[in-house]
Amino acid sequence: MNWLEIIKSPTYLSNSSSSYDSIRLINYEGDNANVTPLAQFFLAPVALSEPDLVTPIPTPSSLSYNRFLEEIAVHFNKIKVVYSGEIPHTLMLSNLKDSSRLNIIGLHRRNELNPVVSELYGNLGLRPRGFMNKTIYMKLKKEYIPPVNVEQFDAAWNWLESSYAQNDGYICLTPTNWMLSERLKENISLRYFVSRCKDIILVVDEPTNSIIGLDLLF
Repeated sequence: MNWLEIIKSPTYLSNSSSSYDSIRLINYEGDNANVTPLAQFFLAPVALSEPDLVTPIPTPSSLSYNRFLEEIAVHFNKIKVVYSGEIPHTLMLSNLKDSSRLNIIGLHRRNELNPVVSELYGNLGLRPRGFMNKTIYMKLKKEYIPPVNVEQFDAAWNWLESSYAQNDGYICLTPTNWMLSERLKENISLRYFVSRCKDIILVVDEPTNSIIGLDLLF
């Protein structure tokens, strides 16, 4: 596949900024009736495939902390905040509310999930867990992937980019039921990310060609 290049194990994964001083459980109640594209991005893998998943979200500013609390954390029953000193720098979310789970399932059944989210997590099935066999890393040659605009995801992307770029400079995703093939070049989410990321790395289980990771570098 001329649009992919096999690379060595990336160094950015060993440079994660994970130090903290305390973790506190908080209560937060709000209106969870509206599931925005940003919320869909974090809720879909939990609601559709992996209900026990713990979702970490960096909050490098008070603005992002408040936004993610109101728009994403409101959908979870268990909210932990990781603090550096007295500054919250990560939300740890688990135990998705039943009403939010049903909202996501309904959006999926009606084909109303945001296209970027749907292409990432809408192909129902078990998500890959960790490194299974021989793992290889493949870097996308972005010039071979035709970009696409999905305007209804732009606001969500701006929040993701600003938060993760200020944190470790990358985000690691686990797409559902992605297989390495030429058809992957047509994937809407890949085509959306290609013009917005510095680099895109696929983590591939070589014997099965299953994609067990999608790393976006800012």
